[in-house]
Amino acid sequence: MHSQSYLRFYHGGRLLTFACNSVHTRLLSTSTSSSSSSSRPNLMDPFSEPNKKTVQSKLDTVKPVRNNWIAGGTTAAAAVLVPLCICDGEPCILYTLRSSKLVQHRGEVSFPGGKVDASDTDVIHTAVREAEEEIGLDPTSSVDMWGQLSPLPSRDGKMAITPIICNIGSVDIHSLVPNKDEVEQVFTEKLDTLCDSARLGFTQYRSAGGYTLPVFHGMNHRIWGLTAIITHQLLGILAPTHYRHKLKFILPLLKVRR
Repeated sequence: MHSQSYLRFYHGGRLLTFACNSVHTRLLSTSTSSSSSSSRPNLMDPFSEPNKKTVQSKLDTVKPVRNNWIAGGTTAAAAVLVPLCICDGEPCILYTLRSSKLVQHRGEVSFPGGKVDASDTDVIHTAVREAEEEIGLDPTSSVDMWGQLSPLPSRDGKMAITPIICNIGSVDIHSLVPNKDEVEQVFTEKLDTLCDSARLGFTQYRSAGGYTLPVFHGMNHRIWGLTAIITHQLLGILAPTHYRHKLKFILPLLKVRR
């Protein structure tokens, strides 16, 4: 028989308890019923030069959400471009929906990016090259590089993925030409929406000592996995007064065997 335990957390001011087995994961909402877009403060010029400098000063201080590097293994290198942009007058982050034709991670939300090629001069070159190939982003256009977050491990821990933060200015999504073999859709999400607590949940994993990953839902597409981790890390330094979500691992109340 499977061992069973109980998971406790607070939601809407109430203490809730769930029964779960040793490998169970659950999406837990952190919102309350009183959350509404009208009650959220508006972001004020998050892409300004002063805020850019603040973000740059904090890039190296961002703590990892999860460490799952393969000890002693060969780690391949990759990079993704995390484009900040203005869309319809609103500060946004640009995402892609991976094509259903792909073998890996099909239909998932991601940032444009890929493995480092031998011809790439650095990870920035990799991210920009991949963005041009995947979504038709013109590398000669106004792309303001802000810097990079620390490399993150892939799901299997065998690849180091470096997020490259940049500002691509005002964007008309319809002017971009995605590679349909790789990208199903290009879309943006407003920073104000991403910072809304009603949109944020988390998935708690009890393997590997226990860890918690963010999930953004109730928008164009569900954002989870590495893309959600990068979004979570970036919002914490880009809009810290608006995005105050902390990820905590909640220990079960007790374990019983049956």
